[in-house]
Amino acid sequence: MKFEFSHKKFEKERWSFKECDIIKKNHKSSKMEEIDEYAALDFEIVINGRSFKTNKIMMMEKSQFIFDNLLVNEHVQQIFVEIEELNKFTIKYGSDYEYLKYYFENGFVDISTLNNELFYHFATFFEIDSLLRQIEIYNTNYEIISTNQEIHLETQIISLLLKLNEDNFDETSEQILMILLTTSTSSSSSTSSSTSIIEPENLPNSKIIDDSLLSRFIYHACKIRPFQIPILIKLLQFLTQHFSDICNKFMKLIKSNDFKKANCFIIRELFDRKMISKEGIKKKFEFNKLFLAEIFPGRFRNETDLSLHNINSDPLFEILMKDNIDEFQEISKVLDFDFAKSIKNNKYNKFNILSNSTEIKYLNVCCYFDSVKCFKYLINNHQKITEEDFLYAIFGGSINIIHLIENYHHQLKIKFIHLERSIKFHRNDIFEWLFEKYIEQNHQLNNNSRIYQYKQTINRLINSLLNESIKNYNIEIMIYLLSKNSSFNQIIEEASKTLNYPLLEISLYFKYNDWLTDFRNLKISKIIKQIILDQKNEIFRKIIRLPYIRNQSDTFTKLYFFTIEQNNLDIIRLFHEIEYFNINFHENGSSPLTLSIKKNRYRIFSEILRHPHINVNNQEYGDYPICVACELEREWHVKELLKIPTINVNITTNYGHIPINIAVKKNNLNIIKMLCENKHINFNFEKYNPIHKAIEKNNLEIVQYFLSLPEFYIDLNNLKVE
Repeated sequence: MKFEFSHKKFEKERWSFKECDIIKKNHKSSKMEEIDEYAALDFEIVINGRSFKTNKIMMMEKSQFIFDNLLVNEHVQQIFVEIEELNKFTIKYGSDYEYLKYYFENGFVDISTLNNELFYHFATFFEIDSLLRQIEIYNTNYEIISTNQEIHLETQIISLLLKLNEDNFDETSEQILMILLTTSTSSSSSTSSSTSIIEPENLPNSKIIDDSLLSRFIYHACKIRPFQIPILIKLLQFLTQHFSDICNKFMKLIKSNDFKKANCFIIRELFDRKMISKEGIKKKFEFNKLFLAEIFPGRFRNETDLSLHNINSDPLFEILMKDNIDEFQEISKVLDFDFAKSIKNNKYNKFNILSNSTEIKYLNVCCYFDSVKCFKYLINNHQKITEEDFLYAIFGGSINIIHLIENYHHQLKIKFIHLERSIKFHRNDIFEWLFEKYIEQNHQLNNNSRIYQYKQTINRLINSLLNESIKNYNIEIMIYLLSKNSSFNQIIEEASKTLNYPLLEISLYFKYNDWLTDFRNLKISKIIKQIILDQKNEIFRKIIRLPYIRNQSDTFTKLYFFTIEQNNLDIIRLFHEIEYFNINFHENGSSPLTLSIKKNRYRIFSEILRHPHINVNNQEYGDYPICVACELEREWHVKELLKIPTINVNITTNYGHIPINIAVKKNNLNIIKMLCENKHINFNFEKYNPIHKAIEKNNLEIVQYFLSLPEFYIDLNNLKVE
């Protein structure tokens, strides 16, 4: 049996979910339960003449349109529909057909810029609310990230850093400075399509990129453009005039990273530009004598003079670098010239930054500097292209060499490392070409296997590459990958790892389909800890308001303690804004109140005391706050605690100690007087009074004070102290 439907769907009265369940139950046979859900294609849908196989029950669950119409006759095995809006798509062949086929067979699809309009019309016609929701979320998030002005500012700065050279220094450095001093609101100029819903007024204001992030950009540029280190440090010196703390932030990055390779050249350049003294270097790196020895040997200057101009001390290096084929051919005419010979890669040559190899092959140099003529000459002299050559071509952005390698290899096998390195070194044109080749190769390899498994593999690849793009500050590729469908929920964690707070803040405005699913693997405590450490208070305020995170507020005990240790009063106040936040929790024998006393945090202690639900007599697994204050002789804290009407000055610890006895043990008369002035103080402890402890401590002043109190009672029979 079959039904035909036009694009004008007839309306049917909605049936209840209970009735829907009965129909679903009738459709489930024992045979259905035994076969794979993706193989149970027992229903046909013909759209504009193109047939698609699917599972009837699955589509009834997803599509209100199919559910309503199959209620009329549940035995229908085929329907025909005409959807005018899909006529402009290639649903009878090509990628659009594959997208629809995949959805019908698997019940879900990854939305991207390539298919969102197709699926919008498809989901609207078939009334698939879950898919419409997915499209809305994707389009909203993609528009936020792709049109945000601050993201574009980051992209501009990084692009200018990587293009910086002596010839364009004045103009480029001024451009960078102007961008850094620019503050504007997020762009909302782009026209929203019918498939996207976005409210630009809710997006965050752009902020000046801070010294910390800027220093990270420059440091990363030094690592991936080693021959530009001198000019990048010159820029750092220029920016120091406007960003006073950037040099200190930059030095911290050097100290926290491997001392070898790029750091030697960076530190020496800072020294030569008088941005740091020799004594300053020794002070910062005093624990690493080998590092100092590498920076200040007698021969460093001569070697680096050559290296500053991209020249190795071996004269053949410069010839290959400049692609001087005439000189190379002349040298190679020497009898027994070895084309396979390598240039020794010493630590004073910046090529050492790119590889752990002790030698640089002639082909390596050609590949990095895109020296096409010398490259061809070497190949014609029987030199074999290796994996290392391909990587050097990627490092140097040598597109011509890459195409030559492809021609020589006929079928160039693209691997993950090629994609990853092209992202790291910001060779974005090369990455996009490699990525498309990789997808094409893997599609050919998987055309006989299940499309589901292939899609999952590609999704994992894209998500891994997305992480790499954020880690390496490659915003352009990040947006490119998001257009191919990446997980937006990854951005929060990866942006926090790289301390890219503008990106992290933007990600807090994304929409998510299912917080529990999307964030099940998110290390939220680690993210928030870094935010607290860097005092990004406004970002903290926003992140704790996210539904998933807000619902985990009872697990933030360690973060609260960390905030006390960092003495960040503003974050403490934000914690107190969380609804149902338990201020009386305990962690490792301390409560927030007792920890603030132990750490001597006056302002935080006062803020905690003002919390409406604070219990100043709370103990559970630790000491009482009043006892801790007496033990540590925190007189100001004792005074503030005694102002609380509910304070119990006669409270007894697990070890039988009371506040007055602790104060006597410490010989602290001031605290004793404060406690005694409290109207609830009780001296009449059975067989033992504080005066006994004062006599034990041989403190006459305290004994005299106790005896002077009219309310102080002492039993002469128990006065003897053993």
